[in-house]
Amino acid sequence: MKYLLFIVLVTAIIAAGCVSGNKETVVTPAPTPNVWLKNCSGVEYDSRYQICCGSTLHKSELYGYQCCGEKYISDVVDNLFCCSGESYNTTNFHCCNGKVEPEGRSYDYEDCGNTCYDKRTDSCCNGQVTKGILKFSLCGNLCYNFYEQTCCYGQLCSKGWKCCNDKDKGPTCYNPETHLCWVSFDDR
Repeated sequence: MKYLLFIVLVTAIIAAGCVSGNKETVVTPAPTPNVWLKNCSGVEYDSRYQICCGSTLHKSELYGYQCCGEKYISDVVDNLFCCSGESYNTTNFHCCNGKVEPEGRSYDYEDCGNTCYDKRTDSCCNGQVTKGILKFSLCGNLCYNFYEQTCCYGQLCSKGWKCCNDKDKGPTCYNPETHLCWVSFDDR
C-alpha cells in the first residue's frame, strides 16, 4: 500500500509538470493574448480576416481596398477612391477640397487654396488660380511668370531687366542696357 501511494504521488507530480522523466523542471508558459483580436463597435473580430470601417465589419481583402467611411472600397476592381468619407469613381468625378465634384478625371484636378482647378487649362500659384497653363513661380508672396519677369529679392522685374543688390538702394531692378549695378564689397 505504501508503495502504491508513492507511485500515485509521483504520477501526480509528473502530471502537474513539476518533474519529468529526465529530472528537468517543465515550465508551462502563460497563455498569450491573441494580437489579432480587435474590437469594432463592441464586436470582437479577427483582424486577419475582417476589417472595421467606421463601425461596420467587412471581409478583409489582400490588395487594393481601403476604408471610406463605413464602406470598404476598391481602387483596383471598381476604380473607386475616397474623398472625405465619400467614395467616387475617378472616371466621372474628382475630389477637390474634400468634395466630390462631377466631370473629369481626378488626376486632372488639384486643390488651389480653397478652390479646385483643372491642371489641363489653368495654373495655381500661392493659392490662386490663373487662367492658362503657364508655369508660375513665387517671388516673396507674389506669383509671376518666369518667362516674362525676374524675381529680385521679393520684387518683380520686367522682362530683360536684371536684379542688383545696390550699395545704396538695396535690392533693385535695373535695365542693363541703360544702367549699371553698383555693388560694394566689404574691406576685410
